[in-house]
Amino acid sequence: MMDVIPRNSSVTFDLPALITTTEPEALDAEGDYQGLASPCIDINAHIIPSTILVALLDREREMNEIVSHNRPFFSSIRQQLDPVRWAAFESVLYTKRQELPDKEWIAGIEYLLRQTSSVGTFKELVGYIENDQIFADDDGQDLTGNVDLSRIRSHPERLATLKSSYPQFFINCQQILSEDQLLQLQAALIAPISKLSDEQWNDVINRTLSPNLMDQFKEIVEYEVDVV
Repeated sequence: MMDVIPRNSSVTFDLPALITTTEPEALDAEGDYQGLASPCIDINAHIIPSTILVALLDREREMNEIVSHNRPFFSSIRQQLDPVRWAAFESVLYTKRQELPDKEWIAGIEYLLRQTSSVGTFKELVGYIENDQIFADDDGQDLTGNVDLSRIRSHPERLATLKSSYPQFFINCQQILSEDQLLQLQAALIAPISKLSDEQWNDVINRTLSPNLMDQFKEIVEYEVDVV
C-alpha cells in the first residue's frame, strides 16, 4: 500500500514539467483548462490487441532503452547466467514482436531466468500484464482493478498539480518507464477531453503503466476523487 503524500508545492525534482504553475487556473468559456503547458507530443491512442502483453509498442527499440537505463540490473542477470544461457537470453530479449509474440517472448524469458531471482523485476520493467488484469464495464469503458481512472479527469486542477503532490510516483515512473513512455504519460494526464477521449486516455494509461505503477496510480485517483 503506497502512502498518500500530502500536497507540497515546494517539492521539485528533475522530470519534464507537467505544468507551468502550481496554482489552479480557471476554465475558459469552452471548458478548456488554461495555464497548462501544451507539449507538442503525438499521443497514438488506440485500442491495443490482446496479444500485446507488455507496455512496449516498439518492443525491440524500447527494450534497448530499458537495458541502457538499468545496466546494474542486467549486469546482475549476466553474472547469474553461464555464457551460453546469457547469449540465449540476449537473443530472445531483442527478438522482434513479429517474430516472437509477447506471450512466447515472456515465456522464453521466464525459462531462461528460472534459476535467478530476476523474473519479477524484469516483468516490472517491461510492464508485463496478464490478459485478465484489464477489465471493461457494461459500457465498454476500460477499468483497472474496478477503479474508473478517468474520474480524475473531472478535476483538471488536481491533474495539474499531480507532479508536485505525488513526487515519489513520478520518480518511480522515471525509474521504470522509457523516456518515450514517460513523455506520453505526462502528455496524456493533462490532455483535455476535447483532444483525448476517456477511452483513449484509459488506453494510454493502461498501456504505459506497469502493474505496480498502476496500483500506485489507482490509489492516487481514489484519494483525489474522494477528497473533499
